[in-house]
Amino acid sequence: MNLRKSYVDFEPYCDAILHADLRMRVLGMEQARYSIVQSIVGRIGIQWAAEGSGQLSEGSTDRDAFGLYLQLNARPRLLNGMHLCPDSVVVFPPGAEFCFACDHANSWLAVRIPTELIAVHRQEELLGAITLVRCIRSARALRTCVTSYLQAAESNFVLTQSTAAEAAFESEVLAIARRVCVRSSPRRAKSPEALSPLTTRHDRLAIEAAELIEASMKSSICVGDIANSLGVSERTLLTVFRSRFEQSPSRFIQSMRLNQARRALRNASDTGALVRDIAADYGFWDFGRFASKYQRLFGELPTQTVKNRKLANSRST
Repeated sequence: MNLRKSYVDFEPYCDAILHADLRMRVLGMEQARYSIVQSIVGRIGIQWAAEGSGQLSEGSTDRDAFGLYLQLNARPRLLNGMHLCPDSVVVFPPGAEFCFACDHANSWLAVRIPTELIAVHRQEELLGAITLVRCIRSARALRTCVTSYLQAAESNFVLTQSTAAEAAFESEVLAIARRVCVRSSPRRAKSPEALSPLTTRHDRLAIEAAELIEASMKSSICVGDIANSLGVSERTLLTVFRSRFEQSPSRFIQSMRLNQARRALRNASDTGALVRDIAADYGFWDFGRFASKYQRLFGELPTQTVKNRKLANSRST
C-alpha cells in the first residue's frame, strides 16, 4: 500500500524518512513544501520524495539491507564528495555512512533491498564503500519500474492486494539491482578520478571542522580559527567545504547557527525566552538581519515558527 504524505514544515518531513539513521539541516530554501511516497512491495521498500529546500543530510543506512538511490533532478547534489546525476545509480552497502549536500530543491528515489536478496557473485566486494554506478540504462529502468508501479498502485487499490503483482515487481527490481551491484564491484566500478570522491584527508578535515562549528554554536568562531585549529590554510578549508557541503565555511557556519536557533524556537516552552534572546544566544545581535536570514532559509519569520509551535501545542492538549 502506498502512503503519500505532504508537509510545509521541514522537521516532520525529516522524521518521516525511513531506513536510515538520519540527521538533516536546511542549507537553502526555495519553497516550504515537501512530499514523500512510501511503499512496501513484497520485501522491497520504496521511498520517493520531492523537497522544496536543500539539506545537509548525514547518517547511516539500514544495517540489514542494501540501498539503491536515484537522483531524479539534474541540478547538482553531492554525496560524500561525489557529484550525483540522473544517469547514475548509487549503491549503499548495509550500514554505510553518508553525507548529502545541496542548497536547492531536490527530488530522489530510494529502494531498500534486504541483504539476503542480493545474491550476486563476489557479494563480499559490495560490503565496502558507497559506489556510484554510471549506467543510463539501469538508472532509467529502475526509475521507470518504480514510478510506474507507484502510479498504478495509487490509481488501482486492488493492485496493492495482488501477490502476483508484488512478486512480478519484486523480481523486476531485483534483476535491475543485481546488474547494478555487479557493476559496482571494485573490479568493474569507475575509476576514482571519474567518481571524484573526497580524499581521506579532506574527508577527515571536513568532519573535524563541522564538529568544531557544532561545538561553538553559542560562542564566537570564524573561518580563521577553524583553519588554525586544524593546521590548514583558509584556502584549503574552502576547498574542503565546497567539496563536501557545497558551501563556503562562513555560509556553513551561518546555516548551522540558524538551524540551531530554529530548533531552540521550536522546543522553547510558551513562557520561554523571547525570539530576540534566542537569536542573541546564537550570535545574531541584529534582530532585523536575523529575521531576514531566517526567513530566507526556512520560508517563514522566526515569530511565525513560534506561533506554529504554540498552535501545535494547543491542539495536542
